[in-house]
Amino acid sequence: MHAPVLAKVFSAYGNRLLEQNVRTYLQAKTDVNKGILKTIAETPSMFFAYNNGLTATASSVVTEQLPNGTLGIASVRDFQIVNGGQTTASMLYARDGMKCELDEVYVQVKLSVVGEEMLGEVVPNISKYANTQNKVSLADLASNSSVQIRIERLSKEISTPQRAGDLHVTRWFYERARGQYKNLFAYKSAAQRSRLETEYPKAQLIEKTGMAKYELAFDGFPHHVSEGEQKCFQRYLKSVLAGYGDGIELNEFWFKCVVAKAIIFKSLDREITRSEWYRSAKGLKAQTVAYAVAATAQAFRIGGMQIDLMRIWREQCVPAALMTWMLDWASRIHEVLNKPPGEVKNPSEYAKKEFCWTLHVLPIIGRPPAAVADFGVLLQDFGQDRGQGRRDERRDRKLDFDITLAQLVPRAAEVRQLAESRRLLSDNNSRALDKLKAGRLTLSKAEKNSLKSLLERLEIE
Repeated sequence: MHAPVLAKVFSAYGNRLLEQNVRTYLQAKTDVNKGILKTIAETPSMFFAYNNGLTATASSVVTEQLPNGTLGIASVRDFQIVNGGQTTASMLYARDGMKCELDEVYVQVKLSVVGEEMLGEVVPNISKYANTQNKVSLADLASNSSVQIRIERLSKEISTPQRAGDLHVTRWFYERARGQYKNLFAYKSAAQRSRLETEYPKAQLIEKTGMAKYELAFDGFPHHVSEGEQKCFQRYLKSVLAGYGDGIELNEFWFKCVVAKAIIFKSLDREITRSEWYRSAKGLKAQTVAYAVAATAQAFRIGGMQIDLMRIWREQCVPAALMTWMLDWASRIHEVLNKPPGEVKNPSEYAKKEFCWTLHVLPIIGRPPAAVADFGVLLQDFGQDRGQGRRDERRDRKLDFDITLAQLVPRAAEVRQLAESRRLLSDNNSRALDKLKAGRLTLSKAEKNSLKSLLERLEIE
C-alpha cells in the first residue's frame, strides 16, 4: 500500500480504523516508533524492507482489473488494522507533523478476509500472535472485549456533577486501549486540545489496570494489588469482570461507584506523598495505598456499612475528616509492611502474601469512629441502590429498543432486503420484520433478540 493512501485513510477514519487493535498509537516516544519515523525521514525507499508492515482484516474485498492488466482492490468492507497501528499513525504524523514526503514509502499489508460471524473469535488471536512490534501486555489483549467496550461507552455518556462556579462539566476518561488518552489530543489544534483537556482532565483518567487496583483493594484484596499491574488485572478479569458476561449488567450506578473508588485511591496516594511520616521513611507507597484502602473499606463493613460512594461521586472529592482517618491508617499500615516476619525478608514480597493481610492487618481493624461513620451508608441501603441501578438500566435499554422498533417500521422492507442480500435472515427476525412492516410492535422475546442481533450485524444503529 502506498504510504500517502494509508495516511489519507487514517486521517479520515482515525481510531475507528484501529478498533480491533489491542492498542492505539503510543506516540513517537517508544524506540520502535522513533525508528519508524527515522526511516521515513532518512531512507524512505527502504521502508518496505525495514518495516514489518500491517496485519489487517476485512469482512469482504472487491477486486477489479487495472488498466495495466494487474488485479487491484476496488473496495474493502470492515477494514481493520489489528497489528501495525503504530506504523499507520506514524505515516500521518510524518506527513503532517514532520512535513515528510511519503511518495517513496510503501507498506506491506497482510489482509485476511474473515467472515463477520468469526470476527470476534479470530481477530483477537491475530492480534495476539502477530503483534510483535511493541510488547503486548495481557491487559492489552482484553481491550476489545464487550465488557471493556461497555465501560468505555459509560465513561463517554456520564458527566460529573457540575460544581458551583464551574462553567464546564467534565467526564472521566476510561482508557480501554493503551495510548487512547494521548491519542485523543493528537493532530488537534490548540483550541481543540484546550477544549478536550477541559472536558477530560488528566486527573480524571482511569486506565484498565488502575480500575483493577481500585476495585480489588476496595474489596479486600490488597495483596493481589501488590502483585503488580498485569497480575492484578488478570485476577480482576477472572474474578470480577467475568461475572458481567457481555457487560449488560454494567450501568450508571456501577460506573459512578468505580469513579468514587478511583477518587479515594488517587486522593490517598497524593496525601501520603505529602505526609511527614512518609517523607521520613519513603518506600512501599503503592502497597501502603492498597492496604489502607482495603483496611478502611473493611472497617465500614465491620460496622455493617459501606463508604458512601455516591457522596464522593457527587462531591468529586474525599471529605477531609474521612481522609484524615484514612491517612492515620496508612501510617500504621506502612509500619506493618516495613516489618515483615522472619520468614519473609523483602517488604515488597511480604505485601504480596495473603497472610500479610489476613494475619497482620485484618486483626487490627475495628469499626470506624462515630465521626467517620457519618460518611457511610448501610450495606442494605447500598444493595438496594445497586439493584435499582440495574433495574433502571434494563428499563432504559427496553425503552431505547422500543423507540428503535418504531423508527424501523418504515424501513422494514429495506432491512429485509439487506438481510437477504447478506444471507442473514432467520425465521425469528423474518417474522419480526413482517410484523414491523404491518405496523405491529408486539414482538416475542425470541423475535426481539433475533432482530437485535440482525441490526448489530447489519451495522444499523
